[in-house]
Amino acid sequence: MREDLVLLAANLLSSARGLLDEPKDYGPMRCLGAACRVFELLEQEEASDPRLVAVRTRIEDVLTGPQNHDHTADFLDNLCEQVAAVVTEPARARADG
Repeated sequence: MREDLVLLAANLLSSARGLLDEPKDYGPMRCLGAACRVFELLEQEEASDPRLVAVRTRIEDVLTGPQNHDHTADFLDNLCEQVAAVVTEPARARADG
């Protein structure tokens, strides 16, 4: 796990550097790639949630498919809502219980 986290940090740092010179559309794609990697690490540690697996799959489809930036904001808003539901659901369950 340590090596995977170091590689993820290296990816984030190189992405930050690249953003200074790359087209602005690269930024969201690099962030999506990093998020995808985090979800993969959770799956490897059996600490994932089926909803996060679905989010990872959608991200991979975008990263490997034809680049269509017309719906990027809507796509990202939807992913944020899906992940927020995963984050807040346990908190709600504790509050209700």
